[in-house]
Formats: sequence, C-alpha cells, structure tokens
Amino acid sequence: MAALLAAWAAAAAATGDGGEVAALARAWSGVRDSSEQVVMSVDEDAARWPQVNERRVRTIVAPVAVGWLGAEVLYLEEFLEDDPRDPLRQLLLALEPAGDGTSAVRARLYTFVHPHRWTHLNHRAALAAGITLADVAASAGCDLIFRRAGDQFRGGTVGQQCADTSSGVARYLDYQLVISPDIYWYRRRVLRQRDGELEQEIIGFNRFEPNEARLYACRIAWSASGSARDLQPLVTLDLY
Repeated sequence: MAALLAAWAAAAAATGDGGEVAALARAWSGVRDSSEQVVMSVDEDAARWPQVNERRVRTIVAPVAVGWLGAEVLYLEEFLEDDPRDPLRQLLLALEPAGDGTSAVRARLYTFVHPHRWTHLNHRAALAAGITLADVAASAGCDLIFRRAGDQFRGGTVGQQCADTSSGVARYLDYQLVISPDIYWYRRRVLRQRDGELEQEIIGFNRFEPNEARLYACRIAWSASGSARDLQPLVTLDLY
C-alpha cells in the first residue's frame, strides 16, 4: 500500500508540474509590443537610441514542434517594430519542470548558429520540424526559472553563470521577466564578473500612451565612507 501511495504521489506531482509547464507556454505565447528604455549604460551604442533612449520592440512567441527538445518548445523572435526583417534576438525555449520539488518551470534557452535562416520560424512549421542539434547552441548558465504568482509567471536567470560576451570584459547577464495576460515586463542587466558593478540596465514594458502609465526602477544604495565609488546596493524597487 505504501508503495502504491508513493507511486500515486509521484504521478500527481509530475502531472502538476506538467500543468505549470503548459500554463507558462500558453501565457508566454502571443505578440507583445513593448517600450524599451535604457536606465543606465556605459555602452555608447545605447545612448544613440531615439526618443530619449527609448525604442519600440515587438516580441513574438509561438509554439513549434521540435520533438527532440521536448513536448513544450517555444520560438521567440524580437525585432524593432519598424524593421521585422532584421530580428534583434531569436531563441528556442524548451520548457520543463524545474525538478526542485516545487511547481517551478525551467526554460532552457537555445540560440541559432545561423539565425537568419530561421527568421519568422513561427510561420514555417516544415522548417521547424527539420531543426537538428547542429543548428542550435545551448545558452549555458542562462536557464530561466519561473514561478507562478496569481495570474503571473515571474522568472529569470539565477546566479552569475549567464556570460555576456558582447565586450572584452568578463561580464554576466541578469535577466528578469514577468508574464501575464495584461503584463509583459522585463529587465536586462549586465554586470562585471569581478566586482558585480552594473554596466547596463534596460527595461521593457507594455506600451502605453504617454499620459496613461509609467514604469519606474528605483535603486537605493549606501556608502559607509560617503564616497560614491563605495556605494553598495541595498534594494531595488520596480514600480509599474
């Protein structure tokens, strides 16, 4: 009897985790129009963004059938609203239970070796079916862990293992994302590996009319010496 109960409990847990995976896949799928803003950056390219460091980004997420990656696989494509032929980012997202004994969901990220070959993959089912291991590269250390909070899924990278290779300095990426029927919010931070110094912070949020709503990121820091170079972060508040 004990063995039977244990087997039933394990099956129920697996079913519950699978339910969360499917729920995240449904919540994430769709077309999102975002305003993306530079909060701070040491990168000169970011300072060239129009509209006071703001640009309009469209994100398309759609399920695709890539059986060897799992039952729930999503294709994500981001591009500037007025330039859909030149994506900023293309990813495959393989969703699965996090395996930590909770109902959390893990999203494993894969980039494309030749991205432009797979542009608009959400409309090319036959092409998606032919994706092989040689066509993609796993983004090691960049898994996103999601947990449900009401009608939202909140998730992001964990630790300092998601390497940023866009400069000659050893840096890591901290990415956080909130998904719900009404909200699509993300924050991308790039920090130096050696001391955790923030080098870039970008936020994206649902596009609103200018007088309808605003998003604020408030960072509070403290310095024991009174010197700006000794500032240590205490808390970050995201208000939207």
